[in-house]
Amino acid sequence: MVNQLRDVYLCEAVYVSPYSNATQDMECRDVQRPRPLPSAFAFDNLLTVTGDFQDMLTRLKTSKSDVVVTVIDYAGLSTSPAQVVELLRKCKAIKYILVHHGHKAELMTRDDILETNARKFSCRVATVKRSKVGPNKGGSKKSKAGPP
Repeated sequence: MVNQLRDVYLCEAVYVSPYSNATQDMECRDVQRPRPLPSAFAFDNLLTVTGDFQDMLTRLKTSKSDVVVTVIDYAGLSTSPAQVVELLRKCKAIKYILVHHGHKAELMTRDDILETNARKFSCRVATVKRSKVGPNKGGSKKSKAGPP
């Protein structure tokens, strides 16, 4: 995903939040990093990552130039419309949010989000199921993995 943000969307800075989830308050994300790092995510080994969520907030709050925030899915930023609105109010440099949906991208202006589109970020009520493992219908004990 990091490479996709750099190569496809030409992002000059890529921030990741490996220690938080999309429902967590933005101001609290990545404030305390667990040690040792989770084995499933080797943050220190991602050489092309600029920083974590706190680093991104600092840059957004201090930037003198216009910024386009690019995220993978709405939940890549937050699942709380109120938090997205608060972020836009605190970070005046954000002029657009570009949301990658896998097969297409959606570009939303700051004003669009503040006026009507913040509700789009209320996008998950449960964990996204990425695969399904279970018994075959014929009563066999073999497991079958496939799309949901």
